[in-house]
Amino acid sequence: MSKSGLTFDAAKFRKLMEQKKRRISASSFRPQFREFVSRSLTRAAANCPVRDLALIQEAQAKQYENRVNYIPSIHDDTADPRLIVTGDGTAMLFCGGKWYHDAANRKLPDSAWNAFQSLNQERERRLETPKGAFIANRAQARFLYVHQFLLIARSLGVRIAAIAGAAASHSRRQPPKAPARPNARWQGGKEVLSAVITAPFLSAPTAYWEGRGMEVLKAASDAERPRFVKEMQNEIIRRLSK
Repeated sequence: MSKSGLTFDAAKFRKLMEQKKRRISASSFRPQFREFVSRSLTRAAANCPVRDLALIQEAQAKQYENRVNYIPSIHDDTADPRLIVTGDGTAMLFCGGKWYHDAANRKLPDSAWNAFQSLNQERERRLETPKGAFIANRAQARFLYVHQFLLIARSLGVRIAAIAGAAASHSRRQPPKAPARPNARWQGGKEVLSAVITAPFLSAPTAYWEGRGMEVLKAASDAERPRFVKEMQNEIIRRLSK
């Protein structure tokens, strides 16, 4: 009498699963991990604080007036000589410890006249930059933090979405004083795959932002992690079921 039935050999199943697991490495999930990193950087860039444009324009308009009307600087009230141009255009010269009112239209000692000429030439040079251009050049720098996330993405070879103007944002100072460029690279691949990110500019508070950009990135990755974990679970199940 023949017999038939259904059996489940747990030992054989475990052996089969172990064989499949050995064929799965961290690097085989690189596409999914890259997408997770891309979404995290995109979210971080979107959540990165940006200074209010109206406040910047107001502050820089005042700075421009100070820059062209106080030579050498409004912050130096001890300079001798120095030139102040009032709201009605009157030139006030301080030279040799003495003030000269309406210096452009009065007889001055040779030393004072030479000082006035030199200071006024500097003022004319500063006026060559229109106020609008002066403000715009400084306003674009409000995207410097966002720009750091774009540079990180570029280093890793992933694409992210960012607000308009961020890609072209740059320091208004000379290159030696520009923010340190971030460094990002992929690391590992067999057991662990990592995106290693070093960003000095995002790791310390500044005069304009008490927060730290790397904390913004951590919060963004934490928000994206549940979706990533779910995707990975589904992918592992799919692979093991083949």
